[in-house]
Amino acid sequence: MDPFTWIAIATLVIGAATAGTAAHQQNQAAKKSMRAHAQAAEIQQRQLNEAANLEAKKRRAEADQIRGRLRIRNAASGVGGAGTYEALDRQNSFDEALNLNILERNRFNESERVRSGLQASFADLEARTMNPILAAFGGGASGAATGLGIAGGLRGGGAARPSAGGADTTAGMGGGGDNTGAYGA
Repeated sequence: MDPFTWIAIATLVIGAATAGTAAHQQNQAAKKSMRAHAQAAEIQQRQLNEAANLEAKKRRAEADQIRGRLRIRNAASGVGGAGTYEALDRQNSFDEALNLNILERNRFNESERVRSGLQASFADLEARTMNPILAAFGGGASGAATGLGIAGGLRGGGAARPSAGGADTTAGMGGGGDNTGAYGA
């Protein structure tokens, strides 16, 4: 094989190796980023649950306090009629259930937002990954084209090189063997 073919082969191999390695590194970075996003979403979900549980405890405690006040007022009034107390207690229980339902719905919506954001991040990162073999193939093809271009330029007289007979091979480069350049004498 002539040296020009070796140039093409060398650039093919270098291009393939470089592109394949770059694709592999990009894929590793995407996987690492996915793990980080998943961990962040997990932490965020845990925080949402803890906040919602704390708020639910506060709402239950508030409802219990209202129930206690109603009982005390009912007992202090000395009125034997429990109708007013029962109506107020039912309303308190209804309000408590409604507040807890709203709280749970808000938690669900926030959880869905976190999940949706995680899925969007994963989709974006997946779109950035590439097949290292295909990347290496493309890099090799590009490298081979570059190598063939270089070899073709060298073969076609694109640079001065001595020939076996000592004749001037700078034709087309402004030379004519008389050192006058492109302007003539």
